[in-house]
Amino acid sequence: MTIGHRAASFAAATSALAGLVLFAVPAHAAPPLVAAKSVQNFADDTNLDAYDGNQVWTRDSSLGYQVWLFNQVETTPEGTGVYTISSTTFPNTCIQDAGTGAPVTQQPCDRNKLSQRWVVDFGQEQTTIASYKNLDEVLQGNGVDTPVTLVPANKAPNQIWSLYDK
Repeated sequence: MTIGHRAASFAAATSALAGLVLFAVPAHAAPPLVAAKSVQNFADDTNLDAYDGNQVWTRDSSLGYQVWLFNQVETTPEGTGVYTISSTTFPNTCIQDAGTGAPVTQQPCDRNKLSQRWVVDFGQEQTTIASYKNLDEVLQGNGVDTPVTLVPANKAPNQIWSLYDK
């Protein structure tokens, strides 16, 4: 085999391998490492709102305190991003799982706390926001001007969220 044939064979093999790599990518898009997004509830079009810096509320989407930073801290085995979610209005405060049925709070960010890690699928138009500490529990909106709670997931419209640029 001549050098020209070897080079052609190597190029063909490289192209074939490159094609295989493209097919190995997960079906959902890779989430960004850091994203600033507003988060709207599917049931009533209210937005997650930092409001007073203590609890997380759902409020009218025209109001302030509604842009959140999603900082990726790891990835699930399925390829979905795990994030801390912090308020842009109250720097260094992250939303925290305070337990089933309890209002979700904002606490000083600590990326080592499981209670501040949230599973969010940026590859979907609508997603749940699941506690990484309790994966079967998700954020639930409870109407305008009410605290957001953590509840068992049941795919109800008030447990579905859209992330968008505001």
